[in-house]
Amino acid sequence: MHCPNLRSRRGMVALLVTLAACQAESISTPTGPTAETATGTLSSNAFASRGDPGSGIRWRWTGASVVSDSTSPDGPMALQFTYAAGRTGGTAPGNVDLDEAALRATNLSSATIRGWLYVSPNWYGHPSLVNKTLFVGMGLNGNQVYVSLKGAGNGTLQPRLAFQGMAAKPTPNGTCGNGGCAGDVGGGTFSRGAWHAIAVTVGPTSASLAVDGLTVGVASGLVWRTSGAPYVAKVALNPTWGGMGSTVPATQYMRWDGVTVSTP
Repeated sequence: MHCPNLRSRRGMVALLVTLAACQAESISTPTGPTAETATGTLSSNAFASRGDPGSGIRWRWTGASVVSDSTSPDGPMALQFTYAAGRTGGTAPGNVDLDEAALRATNLSSATIRGWLYVSPNWYGHPSLVNKTLFVGMGLNGNQVYVSLKGAGNGTLQPRLAFQGMAAKPTPNGTCGNGGCAGDVGGGTFSRGAWHAIAVTVGPTSASLAVDGLTVGVASGLVWRTSGAPYVAKVALNPTWGGMGSTVPATQYMRWDGVTVSTP
């Protein structure tokens, strides 16, 4: 089967839906001066229906839904997490993650997760500036890298790589609030009401985040709390709002679509 070259976001759409047939070929992310490459796909999911396990390593579902979205680059359906008005900080409305036993059995030292991410036009950032979207865990001791949209209220949202449960984090160049994201790295802006291409790569000592084809954050010198060589133990779409305290002022939502997990 012909595997299309990815030269635009629309090219990415065509590629994502044919990944299962193209695992053996090298592919590229959206165009940009720091575009990454992937060589083998472990799992992919277009979220065509609720509970869709995807292809490859299966995805497990709790509390999420699927909605029709004609604007999605990988539509017509998309995964949605709905935050009802009054939801308290420090919680997520659902969790969609890779089967951990199957993922750990691959014994991967690194992985790249790509997908399309969207937050509703009325998205209200948690007062702590922490709006978590995606987690990658290394080893069995809770060491996690996560993608956070840093911003409070109706203010600017900035995509960041943040860290928790680490033995050593990169030198801080910012904070997500309450000290929880000390050492986070990233930059640029993430606009509400629009789809953005996300690519995060996590390895034994480093991690990077690209948004719309441009690398916005790179962290090195990571040390995991684990015995032996670190390996990828968790990939989860677990969009925790906060930070503790506060409540969601009006119903809002976050969407994911066309998510793939591959070896970098």
